[in-house]
Amino acid sequence: MRRDPQTAVPIPEHRSPGEPPLMNRNPIRSHHRGRVTVFRKRHGLPDDSVQSLFEDSRGQVWAATNGGMASFEQGRFVPARDTAGRFVFSIAEDNASGLWISNNEGLFHVLPERAVDRIPWARLRRQMPAPNLLYDRFRGGLWLGFRDGGLLYFRDGEVRASFTEDSGLGRGWVGALRLAPDGAVWASTEGGLSRVKDGRVVTLTSKSGLPCDPVHWTLEDDDHSVWLSTACGLVRMAGLIWTHG
Repeated sequence: MRRDPQTAVPIPEHRSPGEPPLMNRNPIRSHHRGRVTVFRKRHGLPDDSVQSLFEDSRGQVWAATNGGMASFEQGRFVPARDTAGRFVFSIAEDNASGLWISNNEGLFHVLPERAVDRIPWARLRRQMPAPNLLYDRFRGGLWLGFRDGGLLYFRDGEVRASFTEDSGLGRGWVGALRLAPDGAVWASTEGGLSRVKDGRVVTLTSKSGLPCDPVHWTLEDDDHSVWLSTACGLVRMAGLIWTHG
């Protein structure tokens, strides 16, 4: 299976069918040479509830928790600056080794040896946070998927594009985002699997062949088949050809 190294890995959790991956109460478990270690607050984590793990381009592992971020250093976690007490949803890395952080207050941009840039959600004209981030390494900029629906493309301090159900995006919450080798953005949503490319959106739903609408995440394997985690099971799509009507 292929995984974009700039994409955070969610921690598995138990949830009701159709509910998006968001609230998590699991600590981190590490398996090394047959030994399992469970990391909690006493090991440096800001909170025991971990939303996702992220490995940056330098090999540094980060944990996004309900109480802020922490990096894994010399066998324990070290809380990150300027994130204490904040519910961190997701992490992404840009081409300048900067980290983009989505939390309950807004979007944070952390660059090495520079002040943290804070962008409140109100500045993006949003009332709810974006639990899912994706850095676009082809065009630069950041894609943001929102729990209350909608997808934004943010670059150079401005929203460059916005997609909603009215523009063809799947209805409801937006789950995991994935960047395809051809530059298309795949958005898993409550209302189906959406593909965004060149400003246009195509969405697959139960009406076009999916067993059900809610899609949590997708992966592409070495045979170019796409695997979907849906509310009604695991789906494999092979030989899929996207067309814009």
